[in-house]
Amino acid sequence: MEKHRTERVNSRFNPNILSLFAFLALVWSLGLVGSGVWSFLKQSQLSSPFVAQLLPDRQRFAQVQNVPTGLFSYGGSTAWASIRLMVDPIIQAERREFSLRYLQPKYDPVGSSSGIEMLQDGRLSFVQTSRPLLDEERRLAESKGLKLDQIPVAIDGVAIAVNPNLDLPGLTLDQLRSIYRGEV
Repeated sequence: MEKHRTERVNSRFNPNILSLFAFLALVWSLGLVGSGVWSFLKQSQLSSPFVAQLLPDRQRFAQVQNVPTGLFSYGGSTAWASIRLMVDPIIQAERREFSLRYLQPKYDPVGSSSGIEMLQDGRLSFVQTSRPLLDEERRLAESKGLKLDQIPVAIDGVAIAVNPNLDLPGLTLDQLRSIYRGEV
């Protein structure tokens, strides 16, 4: 009796039908992801006059003196990703003798710390970071005979927006710190 019931339950789930549903779910998922990527790329094209103003003038790269020649590996902070994607092709077009190769860490997450570690290990020529060197990182570099130079190129900022419907007259710096630390 029990055997008959098991066969009946299994006969409802035809393996061919399950495979078809799995295939359709995969195609549907890929379609969603693909349309999302296409939409993102379409929106982020450099057609906006404002974005075009932010891009560096190609002639400025051509005017830079004493550019080293060779292939230079670099990595670092994800904060640089959008800048890197816009600027690197322009640099490569204007300064063919200066080749860039972006490298990601194999086992660690991408970021300033892993990029600095790769630089200290000799895997990178330079690092793009979103923060200054830590004292410990500087000491480790010096112990390896490296002198690291930091060249600030931008100042980061944070804009805070509060829903006007909230009964909140403002936020203190301590409250903001608590929010960003996940304590609130």
